[in-house]
Amino acid sequence: RDFPETLKNSEFRLSLQTRLQKLAQTEPLTPSQKIALSLFLEDLGISKISELQDELSHMTEIPQVIVGLEILPFQKRTLSMIRKIRKDWEEIYLDLIFSAEQNLLRDFVLQELNTPTTQDVLKEKLNALLIHPLSFAEVFVWYFQKIIDSKSELPFAKPDGQNRFFETLLVLLDHLERKTTYRDLVKKILSLLTANRYKIVRQIMAQSNLEEVKEYLLLATKCKTLTDHDIKILHSLGEVVHPSLARLRKEKEQGGTNEDQIIWTTQEGYQKLQSRIQQIATVETVHNAKEIETARSHGDLRENAEFKAALERRDRLQAELKLLSDQIAKARILTPEDVSTDEVSVGSIVHCTDAKGEHLRFTLLGPWDADPDQQILSFQSKLAQAMKGKNIGEKFVFQGETFTISDIENYFDQKEGIR
Repeated sequence: RDFPETLKNSEFRLSLQTRLQKLAQTEPLTPSQKIALSLFLEDLGISKISELQDELSHMTEIPQVIVGLEILPFQKRTLSMIRKIRKDWEEIYLDLIFSAEQNLLRDFVLQELNTPTTQDVLKEKLNALLIHPLSFAEVFVWYFQKIIDSKSELPFAKPDGQNRFFETLLVLLDHLERKTTYRDLVKKILSLLTANRYKIVRQIMAQSNLEEVKEYLLLATKCKTLTDHDIKILHSLGEVVHPSLARLRKEKEQGGTNEDQIIWTTQEGYQKLQSRIQQIATVETVHNAKEIETARSHGDLRENAEFKAALERRDRLQAELKLLSDQIAKARILTPEDVSTDEVSVGSIVHCTDAKGEHLRFTLLGPWDADPDQQILSFQSKLAQAMKGKNIGEKFVFQGETFTISDIENYFDQKEGIR
């Protein structure tokens, strides 16, 4: 804060200029450090801009260099120069949305790209968040918060785009819960969903059709961080908008197991679920009981945060154990004989092309086998349902895009290749 005043001291200013110039000539500097030094000297009245612009015009790996600058004002000034002197500035800016670590830098780049002339290419780039949310988890959550604002004019900020991002957010939450490195991000997502009496959820439910709401509720039941109370509220919010959901829920509770309720799984997926049930029942529940007793011994339970947290964890474990136990009772292990190559079904490997002619491959298996990074889909997912029952040569539509099925293979015939 005192630096501008300090610079008014001519002796100090001259000394600083001399030292920085000497540093530029004698010390080995990274590209990021060279840029920062040039901008610093410019602020001290020694112009290095022409030299800097010349260097920037030929520099490679610009996004990494910008990230390495760290000082936001320097990053903005450098990007402004790049926009003037480089034809590939759009590509550099787009890359930074995904590679920048500072949200403030992402905000700046996003604002610069959200113009009539560049919004289409921006939307195309941001579509990667919907296709590969796990690869860009932090960026996804950052952008979701941007578009959920009713005043936002960003790509995907209209109801259909918000709905797609909300659905993908639930898918992302389910997968992040399994990775301890994303614990803070999971808490952030949970806070977003439950804040202000589930304001975001109410907004999304109000603008979604019945099938979309049913998909949200299905995905929510897979998220372990959502408590039974949270799930009940989500169902209530959905039933307010679509009263028929209440009737469907009652019918489901009264009905028995039928073909639609069967949960298909591979042997590996079944064993994975068994292991998880065993882990909860014999390890995590026992550990939680010890946590509760330890917290109880600390005294006054009304002001005992550890005790409350341990009880909440017990509720989550019990809810997860009940859910998984109910699911495993409906499980049916997939065999080669269950899979048909005449049409898309559980156990199919589907080859298809999009409108641009790009080849895509999806494997349809059970929910415990799903791996979006490997293009292995749960047969319960909307994308799998969109292609279910289709034959070779037929088309299907998903999220407004048309795909043509070019081949159908049996998962078990290709199993060794997938591994």
